Amino acid sequence: MGRVAICPLWYCTGPGKLETDMHRRQWPFLPLCILGLANACGNQPATPPKQYQVRGVVVGLAPPNRLVKLQHGEIKGWMEAMTMDFPVPDNAEYSQLKMGQTIEATVSVRDIDYWLTGIRVVAAAADPGAPKP
Repeated sequence: MGRVAICPLWYCTGPGKLETDMHRRQWPFLPLCILGLANACGNQPATPPKQYQVRGVVVGLAPPNRLVKLQHGEIKGWMEAMTMDFPVPDNAEYSQLKMGQTIEATVSVRDIDYWLTGIRVVAAAADPGAPKP
């Protein structure tokens, strides 16, 4: 008994024989099909994030996660005034934040992700030991 070849891409009728010549003509197109599928399933380029300006007061900091809790006014085009946490990806920007500071920043939004960049301190935190007028 002869050895039977296993042909995963086409049907073999015997040891090494193709069912028809048509399969031989289709073979050169297989790499193109694979490339097309790989391109279609690959990572699509990320859409640029939408950006909004925010101004608010730092009311909380969570250093392990680089989160700032910001009591902010309306973010035009995105959300109403509220208090919420914002991630700050840049460690240098996060390290400048202190409780009670008033900041302005850019909120970048992509799909359900959002984060702060371009943080500027516009008013220092009030000194709790300072006498009140």
